[in-house]
Amino acid sequence: MLARTQNVERMETSEVSLPDLLDVALRARTAAIEDKHLSVEREAGEALYRGNGTLLASLVDNLVDNAIHHNEPGGWVRAQVMTSRDEDEDEDEDDRTSTGLRARIIVENGGPVLTQAEVDLLGQPFQRLGPQRTSQPGTGLGLSIVAAIVAVHHGRLLLRARDEGGLRAEVEL
Repeated sequence: MLARTQNVERMETSEVSLPDLLDVALRARTAAIEDKHLSVEREAGEALYRGNGTLLASLVDNLVDNAIHHNEPGGWVRAQVMTSRDEDEDEDEDDRTSTGLRARIIVENGGPVLTQAEVDLLGQPFQRLGPQRTSQPGTGLGLSIVAAIVAVHHGRLLLRARDEGGLRAEVEL
């Protein structure tokens, strides 16, 4: 997936409902959420974005997977999809939502305290932090796949360590 994403020259695009992708991702992980006894807060308004549906589904899947797998038992996940006014009026129309707004996907989770320096590595391939992350299944590619998909869609990925522990991943498209 990472190699294909980084080599996309001309991708097929369509109107994609980001809240629908979020709902599908959360429903598909119901068992993992229940196994860890996580509370999930979902907030999403209308948000259509013109992009590659397969890649955007993978982006949302990886954000949700990361928030669940790198969480503590009894923890929480907060997932939001929202829109904001596009500040750059000269931007290419293909990079806008159908309503001229920017789409934002934010997935936060509780978990171990991380430094921002550690978090800054997470968008790079094969980066896994400490024994609590390397002892779990996975390849360390999830957030690097997210970063590649965001780049193909001319967006922005912001990863922030939460002072209380856990991670805030924000995608702006």
